[in-house]
Amino acid sequence: MTKKAKQRLTILADFLATKVKPKWFNLSVWGDAGFPEKECGTTACAGGWATVAFPGKGLTLVKNGPSRHGYDLEIRYRDLDAYEAVGAFFDIDEASAEYLFAPHMYGKEDKKYVVARIRQAVKTGTYDNDGETEPILAWSFEP
Repeated sequence: MTKKAKQRLTILADFLATKVKPKWFNLSVWGDAGFPEKECGTTACAGGWATVAFPGKGLTLVKNGPSRHGYDLEIRYRDLDAYEAVGAFFDIDEASAEYLFAPHMYGKEDKKYVVARIRQAVKTGTYDNDGETEPILAWSFEP
């Protein structure tokens, strides 16, 4: 895991743990319509909240109505979207990005569990791939 990945993931875990109320956390969407313009009443997942934790760094939520992912808002970084965007921003491979940010990778929607998973990944530099421990690699784009 790169130094950049460790730093950014640690900042995100700390931000989620200290700034995001449980009722504002929704693992199922990048962000609800109106996020983050509204201070309350909207929800987002860890990736969506990363756009608030890292203002001006290029990670954004784009309002585009129904998208190929079915969300009102879609996450973008440079010319990438979804887990490619998250992977590139955090400098982690796409499989690691899915493990840390995708709702289908979690058994329950709990902000504390997501924070703990991010912290564990930073600590070990690995993730669980169906029972196999895999290293978290640096981002590389393969068209």
